[in-house]
Amino acid sequence: MSAIQAADEIFDPFVLVHQSVSGRLEQVESELEATEQKARDLEASLEDARERAEESRVVEKHLLNNIRQFAPAEVQSTYGNILETQLGVERAQFNYDALVARRGDLKDEVQFLPE
Repeated sequence: MSAIQAADEIFDPFVLVHQSVSGRLEQVESELEATEQKARDLEASLEDARERAEESRVVEKHLLNNIRQFAPAEVQSTYGNILETQLGVERAQFNYDALVARRGDLKDEVQFLPE
């Protein structure tokens, strides 16, 4: 290939567009793969948080049924832990939902980028 042909190819708009789209496609596919792995990890973490929240609801019911047996400091501490657990679940759910939305956006982008 001559230098002129190489220069023509470098400045060919179709080649530049193809290179740009190919590069973006690789980038999006890589980000999609990472996002899917994070979603799987977050899903497992979310399930653990839900189990802890369920356990905290059991503790809360026990506390309410036997409130006179506990000191005010114990009640306050227990409710603090329950609230922290519930907030942890909500945070994990929010992060998971955001990640799933991002994954959907990336899948759409991959679908519409020509190969």
